[in-house]
Amino acid sequence: MLACGQVPPDALTGMIECSNHDVRQVLNHLSVWSAKEKNMGSDATKADADRAKKDLKLGPWDVVRQVFTKSEQAGKSLNDKAALFFHDYSLGPLFVQENYLNAVPEAGKGNKRKMADLMSQAADSLCKSDLIEREIRSGGAWSLLPVQAIFASVIPGEVMSGYLSGQVTFPAWLGKNSNRNKRDRLLQELSFHMRLSTGGAGKLAVNEDYLELLKQRIFGPLMELGADGVRPSLDVLDHYTLLREDLEAVIDLTAWPGSKNADPMSKIDSKVKSAFTRAYNKENRLNPYSEAVHVSKMKGGGASDVLGAEDDDALEDEDEEGDNGDDDDDLAKDKSIKVVQPKATKRKMDADEEPSVGAKKARGGAGSRGGRGSRGGRGRGK
Repeated sequence: MLACGQVPPDALTGMIECSNHDVRQVLNHLSVWSAKEKNMGSDATKADADRAKKDLKLGPWDVVRQVFTKSEQAGKSLNDKAALFFHDYSLGPLFVQENYLNAVPEAGKGNKRKMADLMSQAADSLCKSDLIEREIRSGGAWSLLPVQAIFASVIPGEVMSGYLSGQVTFPAWLGKNSNRNKRDRLLQELSFHMRLSTGGAGKLAVNEDYLELLKQRIFGPLMELGADGVRPSLDVLDHYTLLREDLEAVIDLTAWPGSKNADPMSKIDSKVKSAFTRAYNKENRLNPYSEAVHVSKMKGGGASDVLGAEDDDALEDEDEEGDNGDDDDDLAKDKSIKVVQPKATKRKMDADEEPSVGAKKARGGAGSRGGRGSRGGRGRGK
């Protein structure tokens, strides 16, 4: 407290601001300065406070505001502007790319042509930044990060310097990229399941040449013929060795914004869905690939049943079939399966062959042990 009385009020205020209102750091500065000098001037105190300024970890929302706000860039050097990129060099460029169109540059106010030219310059810089990042990620050229900082943060912020209108928007690329990866995984599974029937067609060929027609061949009979269309739909599934879980992937991959037939399941009656489920469960299919992934999803509850029963009829029928046991194979009666009987252990055999106490006494009375004694007696007699 004595040190606070020797520091000018404006210098003390600057010290608090430089430490980002950290009381512990302010007290540490005061103790160091009081031990070094007794009379601290305002200029010396501000200079020391600037040198001891606290480093802060900024989030991407704060970084993108500083990139495009002219008042925040005032007095900053090129290295200071590039340092904003390194707070988070993975998310930072995405935030800049998402929000640079929301920036209102002072150089283009009232001139639409100038605004379009500035936006074009910022977009070109971001495109070059994306090419540099691809080289960094694919080739491990991490020494190019300072170069990326110039194109991803410094140039767009300098060109669009002004202020941000509205709130900072989260990068939409992250959600779109997640959706893209999901669709790519579903398409990979479908092409793998259909490979024997399509002549080894890849993901691109399956997506462009098969999926739309496949959706019509599977769901068309169910919508037009009702319960009579169950058999034709199952025949298509059998021909292309598809699982019931693959139907959801077919719907997702063929759904386009604004299309009328995006969800064919909404046009199928619930009774037809139940009939399809019962018919599918009754058949035993041998697929040329492993179904372990789909089984684990079903156990975990992650996979949804597209053509699942809308009521409890299908589940009740399956329970009745399980109770009757008509479709279950009897392994003991199957001649192709050899049932191996477990061998008895030595201890168990000894226990089974060991005679009772009464039998031992009867055997001793019969002269079994006495016979050996009589032979010994004959030997001694000789």
